[in-house]
Amino acid sequence: MKQIVAIFRKDVRHLCPEILVSLALQSALIILYPRQWAHADFHHEVVSYSFMALAASPDLFTSLLILLIPISWWVLVARLVHEERLVGNTQFWVTRPYQWPLLLGAKALFVGAFVYLPFVIIQCILLRVAGFNPLAHVPGLLFNAVLLTGLLVLPLMALSVLTSNLARMTLIILGFVVYVAGLVTASNLIPRLASSPSLVTGFVSFVVAICGAAAVIVVQYARRRTRTAWIVAAATVLLLGSTAFYDADQPFMNGHYPAASQNAAPLAQITYGSDSMHKPFSHETSNKGIVEVALPVHVDGVASGSVLIPTARKVTLDRADGVRWESPWQQMGGEKLVPGLTDIVLRLAMPRAIFDQFRNGPVALHLTLAIDQGRAIRTSTIALPAARFEVPGFGICTPETGWDGEPITVGIGCLAPMRQPDLTYITAVWHDKCLTSDSAERGPISGYGWTGALDPAPAAFSLTGVWSIPIDLTNSFTVSNQNDDRRVHMRQLCPGTPITFTTYALATRTRLELSVPDFRLPAIANASVAIQPI
Repeated sequence: MKQIVAIFRKDVRHLCPEILVSLALQSALIILYPRQWAHADFHHEVVSYSFMALAASPDLFTSLLILLIPISWWVLVARLVHEERLVGNTQFWVTRPYQWPLLLGAKALFVGAFVYLPFVIIQCILLRVAGFNPLAHVPGLLFNAVLLTGLLVLPLMALSVLTSNLARMTLIILGFVVYVAGLVTASNLIPRLASSPSLVTGFVSFVVAICGAAAVIVVQYARRRTRTAWIVAAATVLLLGSTAFYDADQPFMNGHYPAASQNAAPLAQITYGSDSMHKPFSHETSNKGIVEVALPVHVDGVASGSVLIPTARKVTLDRADGVRWESPWQQMGGEKLVPGLTDIVLRLAMPRAIFDQFRNGPVALHLTLAIDQGRAIRTSTIALPAARFEVPGFGICTPETGWDGEPITVGIGCLAPMRQPDLTYITAVWHDKCLTSDSAERGPISGYGWTGALDPAPAAFSLTGVWSIPIDLTNSFTVSNQNDDRRVHMRQLCPGTPITFTTYALATRTRLELSVPDFRLPAIANASVAIQPI
C-alpha cells in the first residue's frame, strides 16, 4: 500500500498542470451550462454528451466544453501511463522495486481521483441545479460510470500502454479514425438487407471492448509483451469492426420476438390496405441492386391503454411452382400504433434479382412484424403554470416563450435525469389567442406528440447527467392569407391549459402476421418518387 501511495503522490506532483486544466474545464461546465436552462427556449440546447452540441448551441464555448473535457482526460491518462512507460526496455523505473499490481493500482487510484470522482461530482451538482435529487439516481450514476469505463477510460489506457509518448498515441487514434471511416465506406458500398434492431450487439460490443482493453493493459503491466498486446488490441478492433458487415442480432430476433401462442388474442389486426386511394408501388434505391416495395396496410384493434411499435419486418414470397424467398429482418423507424384505425406504409427491401424473379406472376406474400408493446403505467394532467413545474416520473418542464406581435407561450421544454424518459404521449390544447374579458376565439385545437423510448436502462452515456427532452406538439401554428400575403400564425398555450403526460413501459415483445395469398409485385416507379406515410 505504501508503494501505491508513493507512486500516486509522485504522479500528482508531476501532472499538476494537466490536473488543474481538467478540473478548470469541468468547473466551467458546472457554471455555464445551467445558464442555458434559465432561458425558456433551452430545449434547443444539447445537454448530453454529443458532438452535435457544437452545431446546436448558441454559446460555442459552453458547447466546446463537451469536447474539451474528454480531450483533457485523454491527455491526463496518456501522461499518467507514460510516467512509467511500458514500451521498450531502457526505462529508469524498471530498476526500482516496483511490483506491477501495485504500479497498476496506483494508476487506477489516480484515474479514480481525477477522472471518475470529478465526473460523478459534476453530474450530482448539475442534477441538483436542474432540480433533481442525485440520491434518487445512484443506479444511473453508477451505470454512467461503467459506460465511461468502456467508452473512454479503458480504451485510452490501452492505447497509452501500447505507445511511448503522447505524439505516437495521437497517431494511433488518427489511424483508428481512418479505419472507422474505411469500414463505414465499405459497408455503404455493399448491398445489405439485414438491419435488425440492436438486441445484443451493443452489449456484446461493449463487453468485447472492455475485455480487450483490459487484456492489453494487464499483458503490458504484467509482462511488458508489447507484440502480444498489439495482437490482442488488433483482434479486438477487428472483432468490433466485423459488426459493420455482419448483423449479429439476426439470430436473436426469434427469441426476443416469439410468435404469439395460438390461444392468445392478437395485439391488433393487420390487413392489406390496397384500394383506389392506396396502392402498393416499387422503386429503386440508391443501390441499383436493391428494390424497395411499399405495401399499404391497416392496423386496428389496439387495446386501450396500449401502444404498439413495429421495430422490424420480414417477408416471405412463395410462387405457385414452389420457389420461395425469405428476407432477413429489416429494421423499422418506430411508428406508434394506438387504439383506432391506423394506415401505414411498410417498406420491404429485396434484391433486384429476386424482384425480377417474382414480379411476373401472383405470389403468396407473408409479412411478419416484430412488435414492442407499451402499456400505460401513469397519467399526469397539469394545469400549465407560469414557472417551472415537475411532471412525476418524467422530468422538470418550463413554459417556452415566443413572439407573435406579443410574448406568448409556444410550448414547453423539459429536462430529464440520466437519460431520455420512458415513452410518453403528451397532449395539450392550443389557442389562437388567450381569452380576456373582451376577446373571443374560434375554439381550442388539440395538439399531441411523443417523446422518450421503451428503454429500461438506468442511464445513457452523458457528461452532465441531464438530458433535454424534445417535445414537438402537432398543430402548433396555422397559416392564413391576408391580402395575398401568406402569414404563419403561432398558436399558444394559455395559463391553466391542461397538459397530459401518459407514460408507457415495455409490456411484451411479440409478432403480428399478415398473409396476402394473391399478391403481385407492382412495377418499378420513377426513381424520383418519394415514399410518404399514408
